[in-house]
Amino acid sequence: MGSIKSTNFRQIIDTSQQMGFPVCACSKRCTSASERLPGRSLVVICCAILLLTPIKAVCKASRTPHLFSVKVASLQEMEANKLSILLAASRIPVIDAPDSKQNRTQVADISAYVHPEDYLKAGQSKEAFSNNELDASPAINTALATGKSVILPCGYYQVNEMLQLTRYGQSLSGASRSCTTLALNIKSGPAIKYSSINQSIHDLELDFTQKNVGGSAIYSEHSSGSHLYNLVIQGAAYNGIYIVSSGGVEIDNVNFLPPRLDGELIPDPQKGPAYAGGAAITLVNDVNTGKPTLDTFLNEINISQYKYGLMITDASGVYSGSGLNIVGCKHAIVLAPGDAQTVNVVQFSNVLGDTSFDDNWYITGGGLINEVMCVNCWASSSVSGAGLSADNTNPESGQISFTNSTFLNNFSQGIKLNGMKNWNLTNITVEMNSREGAGKYPDISIMENTGDYIRIQNSFIGKGGRISALGGNTNTTYAVESSKYSLDKHLMLTGNQTAGHILGMFKLPLSRKNVINELNQGN
Repeated sequence: MGSIKSTNFRQIIDTSQQMGFPVCACSKRCTSASERLPGRSLVVICCAILLLTPIKAVCKASRTPHLFSVKVASLQEMEANKLSILLAASRIPVIDAPDSKQNRTQVADISAYVHPEDYLKAGQSKEAFSNNELDASPAINTALATGKSVILPCGYYQVNEMLQLTRYGQSLSGASRSCTTLALNIKSGPAIKYSSINQSIHDLELDFTQKNVGGSAIYSEHSSGSHLYNLVIQGAAYNGIYIVSSGGVEIDNVNFLPPRLDGELIPDPQKGPAYAGGAAITLVNDVNTGKPTLDTFLNEINISQYKYGLMITDASGVYSGSGLNIVGCKHAIVLAPGDAQTVNVVQFSNVLGDTSFDDNWYITGGGLINEVMCVNCWASSSVSGAGLSADNTNPESGQISFTNSTFLNNFSQGIKLNGMKNWNLTNITVEMNSREGAGKYPDISIMENTGDYIRIQNSFIGKGGRISALGGNTNTTYAVESSKYSLDKHLMLTGNQTAGHILGMFKLPLSRKNVINELNQGN
């Protein structure tokens, strides 16, 4: 590096004191000794002084402590301090060799962030900006238009215009979803739209303060590799998150609270779930190009009382491995491709569809559906329908598997099949269904339009479980009713146990040539 004169070392000490850095007395003595030491030794001394400086003194030089002035979790506080330290570090001069004519300034990663309060109009205050006293959307959009990411400190922000993220790697975030709220006064269309690569929206509460018609809280179009997390969506929302022809979208740790839509016609909540609006999460294709949504990851999501919890009309690769809980909707999960659409590769684990007004799981439409696999899933307590109902009409749809799953306490059947082929129902529990009226429904219906090759194996079907233990009764006719199933199709019933059916174990087709009925026991 070459030698550094003692005068430069004195300048470092003076600059540190001016910036508010506490400088120990020994550092001043080092100044007088510096003339007797080699240049490289001085560099070591300089670095030691800076490293021993308390971190909170560095934070005093930061312009952003107000972003994190509220008390948050320790992890968030640590992240806040990191931001402050990076900002301060970006302003510390770098000492060059003597042949350098001027100091350089380091650029820290935090430069990727901007602060929307810096873009307020003349006469607008920061306090009004964060306290719902003015429309915050112009300042936020101006900040986003720089192409950099935006962080909003704790506050309640009035948003009267759609917010847009258009640049690679952009994020829109708050301090936490418990203290940063966007009050969305958006009557139609999306509140937040993004359409690029590696974007994120997180740590926000999105609250529709008036009825939104046909729009959504978040709208993704042609995005790739985005991440939506640590969010609460509530208020008069129509759709929650709407994904159009996008790839690699991760949605996790999101709570969809019941939409409050004044004047919306909904069932009487005293008689069952009261749903409203559209879908909490929708996965669709681009109607102009036909390109579907690819590889969507859903985890730690709670949905309550939307018309549809999860609506999939054109997507390939939908995965959920930990916690997708949907209650109180018309249908919890809907797979409904149109004639020119496809739903392909849906892999679920630990997914709950509960207390729907109609069928909990509904697989329908005329488009192709293939490779649906669900392990440890749940479909229970439908108010007026089945646990799982399938009537998709595409003759090539099929390869549907439910394993270690439960279909419990539904109004009609536990499982109602009237379409699609290659069903695998293994190690499932179908119990205490046909809740209203004696002798109306079987636990499992296999109807005339169901496709070829149905396997029901190693399962319990009938009266059992907690409801039975508490004195409840089953009103089901048969464990499996398949009398209208085509004589040319193949049905396998092996290793099942049944109990408590009014009319018997199975009602099978007249011809048994394509039916394997072995190792079953029960009434």
